[in-house]
Amino acid sequence: MTDTHLAGDDRARRRTERMKGKAAGEYRQEAARLRERADFLDVYDYFLRLAEEPFSAAALSERVGAPLAGLFCLQAPLEIFLALGLHPVRLCAGSQIAQQAAAASLPVLMCPMLKSFVGHTLLYENAFRTFQTVVLPTTCDWVVKIPEIMGEDLSALHYMELPHYKDTEKARTVWCDEVFSLVAAL
Repeated sequence: MTDTHLAGDDRARRRTERMKGKAAGEYRQEAARLRERADFLDVYDYFLRLAEEPFSAAALSERVGAPLAGLFCLQAPLEIFLALGLHPVRLCAGSQIAQQAAAASLPVLMCPMLKSFVGHTLLYENAFRTFQTVVLPTTCDWVVKIPEIMGEDLSALHYMELPHYKDTEKARTVWCDEVFSLVAAL
């Protein structure tokens, strides 16, 4: 390797470490803001402490005593995961720092939630590899293209196609089929 290549690797590693520090600060700042709210209850502190820790799927799985299932949105019924012995985890709900980490390699108009996911994956290599599954609702074209955008084989990915309308017989049938498909995949 050339000295220039090594210097580039070193710069990238330092940038990643800076971004990880900023991400941790972002979570701590948000937790502090939530603790200051008038409606804050002490029982919430447990969850805020979890959010303040650097993300580790393996550590979380060990803490909850169950394999993890990643969810982007809450369209997938949580009861299914719990009934099958999986612990549902909402993924990357909009971290600004994670979005910045991925911004250079993603389209500008891409969904912020998915930018967070890609950025989080860049910051914490293999962060989602220990998840038994990641369920993606097909709410937009960006979601469908996420494996292509990331350039990775996300074999544990399960797409959940959501009907656009909920008040028709056809939509109810599609929804039931998707829920049964999810159970079969899990």
